Amino acid sequence: MIIDIMLPKTDGLTIVKTIRGKGVLSPVIMLTARDTTTDKIKGLDNGLKIEQIVS
Repeated sequence: MIIDIMLPKTDGLTIVKTIRGKGVLSPVIMLTARDTTTDKIKGLDNGLKIEQIVS
């Protein structure tokens, strides 16, 4: 699954958190123009693995 963080109705992090909460463990590639450490930590907190963060 490839998801952008900045989507019009909800953000990609919310989508990942929701699917992880339902037990879906499919790999996710998170695309973003954001590159701060804080943004990367938010990704980790929402179920992404470090190798899945692309900035």
